[in-house]
Amino acid sequence: AETALREAAITLNRNVIPFDPNGAWYTSGLRLGTPAVTTLGMGAEEMREVASIVAGVLQATEADSDSKARYRLQEAVRDQARARARDLLDRHPLYPGIAL
Repeated sequence: AETALREAAITLNRNVIPFDPNGAWYTSGLRLGTPAVTTLGMGAEEMREVASIVAGVLQATEADSDSKARYRLQEAVRDQARARARDLLDRHPLYPGIAL
């Protein structure tokens, strides 16, 4: 999930959750950096958009039958997620006065 979402322009990290049956290496939890998005001026509406992007990518991600770490993500889904993330960041730039 972490790698598929990074590929789709959503940065987060995996976290261990209590009593995770997969162990510490194949974690089941994801941590979104909400302080980072609020620093950019995003609020509840933007977080709903982030959640929608995350859900769409995860629903379209297929696990590899031989590995918990490999996956397949359709290019169209990835590209649409990137465009949606880019739109959010265009509306909430890191450095508003600087063209990057």
